[in-house]
Amino acid sequence: MRSLFFVIGLFLLFSCKKETATIQEDITYWKENIGASPEVPLLPDANVNYYLYVFKRKKGDAIAIRIKGQYGYARYMGFNVYDNTTLSSVNSLIDTRIVPDAGSINPYHSDADPTAINRNYTIQVLPRGVKDSGTYENELFYDDNLEEIAIILRYYIPQNNPKANVPLPEVEAFDMQTGNAVTPPSPLTTSFEGQFADKKETVSNLLHLTDVLEQPKNISFYRFSGAFLYPNKDNYYLFTPITFDEDKVIMLRFKAVSFAKDNTQNDAADVRYFSICTCDADTYTYSTNSDEYLKAADSDGYINIVIAEDLPELRAKAEGLNFIPLSSGLQPRKKGLIIYRHLLTRPGFEGDFGQVPDLASDLLDNILNPENLQAETHVAPYAPIGKKMSKADYLENFGGMEVSY
Repeated sequence: MRSLFFVIGLFLLFSCKKETATIQEDITYWKENIGASPEVPLLPDANVNYYLYVFKRKKGDAIAIRIKGQYGYARYMGFNVYDNTTLSSVNSLIDTRIVPDAGSINPYHSDADPTAINRNYTIQVLPRGVKDSGTYENELFYDDNLEEIAIILRYYIPQNNPKANVPLPEVEAFDMQTGNAVTPPSPLTTSFEGQFADKKETVSNLLHLTDVLEQPKNISFYRFSGAFLYPNKDNYYLFTPITFDEDKVIMLRFKAVSFAKDNTQNDAADVRYFSICTCDADTYTYSTNSDEYLKAADSDGYINIVIAEDLPELRAKAEGLNFIPLSSGLQPRKKGLIIYRHLLTRPGFEGDFGQVPDLASDLLDNILNPENLQAETHVAPYAPIGKKMSKADYLENFGGMEVSY
């Protein structure tokens, strides 16, 4: 119980005239962070590429950032603006809500041509309250009292190259009071690794301590906001703390959701994208399995997953299911997480993870009833449930775990 109260304490601790601006051609504003790289921290998804721009300002500064780019060729693109002292998202702007420039189209709309050549957009990143809102198209606000700002552009499943087959956006700046062009603030950091360095120990300790939620055999998932981890405001994250062990087999099961295979399905699918990631408590990701590759059973529409050491007999037993080899980096007995992402959930979807209490904000209210925090309590059958078992029990009868084909 004392360790649980310690975790609670840690969670509470973290919670005008328009002119063309001057572009500094010798400065690279966007710092590339490839999600598939094992060196990128902050629990990335391997199917996502992240482009980061961080700058300093002073309260009351009337300087706005103007981003001029082209819609990328990707499953999803979106911008988040962050309080860079906490790495917490304060606002987001998704692809379908970005109004195109005159003469261009937004290829993410369900009735648009996704291959259109004219695909330009302009976004304004602004301090709230310095000037009345509604002056510019595609405004992305942050609170004026924030003095260190981060902007992240994400491409999910980019086509052809990491930059989604378009140039990185140009970064400009202007004075909101006069409309005059000014020099954009210089970028402060080179990578996620650099941003995470001063927070790594605290966040890693916090994630290690979530193992008080780990059960001896059964597996339940919980929702978390992703604070201090540059979360995407358009995502819901479920996670389970897990001790990865090459002597054990992990099995998971949940009902599949529909996802957008192309832009014509963006408005109708349950989610735009989903994935399962295996990660360690130091925030590094070792495997990502996405919606395109996770097979649902023909009989009942459930996804059945086996996570185990890559041995022939274990893989053979999983034939017809989804086998995820346990990375050598998660052995032996490595404290870690399994993360289940839902991106852009359809309004009204019965499996909406927003119905699950957020562990960071709702832990105190449910300390005596932890089942209230478990995702299956609120969104069964869409929440993963599972079991940990010996290899022998797995080979005999899946350790008593229900499976379907």
